[in-house]
Amino acid sequence: MKFTNKKPQTPRIDLTSLVDVVFMLLVFFVLTTTFEKQAGLSIQLPKAISSPLRSDLKKIYIQIDTKGKIYLDGRIVQPQATEALVKAMRQEMISDSGSYQIMIQADARAPHQSVVQTIAASNTLKVGAIGIVTIQP
Repeated sequence: MKFTNKKPQTPRIDLTSLVDVVFMLLVFFVLTTTFEKQAGLSIQLPKAISSPLRSDLKKIYIQIDTKGKIYLDGRIVQPQATEALVKAMRQEMISDSGSYQIMIQADARAPHQSVVQTIAASNTLKVGAIGIVTIQP
């Protein structure tokens, strides 16, 4: 009788089923994810032709509704004064204010005073850029 010496096989883990499960989880999460809108206010933006935004700056969004109320990232700024807006914007900024771009989303029917007040507060902080969000005509 002849016996052959078989080498012991090293144990291996088959990852095929694991890859399948991970892929199915990825598909599930992609399909069930909901995406948030940036602004929580209903703002009718003015129409204008504009230049592209600077992508090297961090953006802070300020919304102004039809009554002139100013919102910083969805939170109302109280009182509606330039000093309060400067304080709220300073708290929002983590690093140097020159590395930020203030994006003003003012309703087309918003009072001009609120927009000017927001620009004045931005200039006080010496931000890198100020942009007014519009829609293409």
